[in-house]
Amino acid sequence: MKLPTIFFVFCLSSFAFSSDNNIRKDSDYLRFESKLTNTTFNFPELKLFGNSNFSGKPIIEFNEKGLFIEGKIVCLLNKEHPSLFKSVKAKDLPCKDYPPIHSDYSNSMGPETFLVVYVEGPGRSQYYEVKFKGKTLYIDKSRLGDFKYNQSQEKEKQSKLDEDKLKLHQTLKEDPSLGEYIKDLNICFSKKDKNCLQSKKADFNKLFDELLEEICVPGRGDSSYHPSNDKYGKYCPSLESFGFNSDGERIESSDSSRSSEKTPEDKEKIKQMVDVLWQHYQNCFHSENPYSYQGKVIAVNSKKKQTLVEIFENNNGIISCAINKVSDGKNGFAWTILNPN
Repeated sequence: MKLPTIFFVFCLSSFAFSSDNNIRKDSDYLRFESKLTNTTFNFPELKLFGNSNFSGKPIIEFNEKGLFIEGKIVCLLNKEHPSLFKSVKAKDLPCKDYPPIHSDYSNSMGPETFLVVYVEGPGRSQYYEVKFKGKTLYIDKSRLGDFKYNQSQEKEKQSKLDEDKLKLHQTLKEDPSLGEYIKDLNICFSKKDKNCLQSKKADFNKLFDELLEEICVPGRGDSSYHPSNDKYGKYCPSLESFGFNSDGERIESSDSSRSSEKTPEDKEKIKQMVDVLWQHYQNCFHSENPYSYQGKVIAVNSKKKQTLVEIFENNNGIISCAINKVSDGKNGFAWTILNPN
């Protein structure tokens, strides 16, 4: 199989943005960047004042000893892991009880750590604003030390979605056949019309067989995968009913013999899985207007007129369906739909 002739995609369950699951997704923040120099880590240095002139004593301060709030130390600096402060009152626990300060493990199991200060957006030219006990505190932008400003994960995600959508719209303008194919798929899936799909190079039965194997066969593509881990795993019929043994290996048998082996329970689960696949594609190709879609153009080869596009289900940012333009074997190109993975 020649890659220049056909493109493939593996659809993902969600966008991959920040891996720090414990950082608030709806707030911008300053993040401390830990650095190691000659076996010694840097430590956080930051002051939060009660006025925008940065005068008087800071209300909140980070220094080489720890975190001070209104002159009282509340969290201790961990010199081996300077992003992970330890609470004074809750011994050995992360420092996360003093909003807008948050120090913790990036994920529930660690080992990566973080130290952030949540701020009210990008701030003014000279300072960031922070909410503390119903009041506004100010951080001098010229004295951030090793803290760096970050947009909220929600803003970051939306920015990426907007960027992808602009590129999809540009591709729609340059290649009208993409918009026509999306319209056609919307009509076919809305009607649950297999013949309609077949005429558009979308074989529903083949898509279903591939989906069944992808979801219901343990270890397919990932040795640790099991159907019980998939939200649609409950619809899986017995492996034998669609040609696999208990070890996930394909059984050589005819379609007729496989069909005769199906129990009433298998038939009901297969019916439910068919409904799942119809609904999946109906959610994906939900409108006749191609410009209403949220999607992502993965690859474009303008000389050979080859394009790979991912469509997000109902604009929710989840990569759900994929279509690509491939050689039709007659010096021409045609769109086709790929199975969800």
